[in-house]
Amino acid sequence: MNTLLYTKRLEQMGVSRENAEAFVTVSSEMIMNEVATKADLQIIRADLNLFRADLNLLETRLTIRLGAMVSASSILTIAILTYLK
Repeated sequence: MNTLLYTKRLEQMGVSRENAEAFVTVSSEMIMNEVATKADLQIIRADLNLFRADLNLLETRLTIRLGAMVSASSILTIAILTYLK
């Protein structure tokens, strides 16, 4: 944020220099507190990578579980059909 340009523009609009500087100072502090920094983005990226790893593990576990359920139901179906003959 270009605070000098911001201050000058406020002065051009009729705001006193003192008020313009105070407004720009408060505004820039508020804005900077809400802007994500590179460090914030790195933390988010690391958390996202952990989430992806957990999601991949969950996908693998669910695939194995589904495969076991399909196998068990197939074996049970074959056993029932064999018994009924």
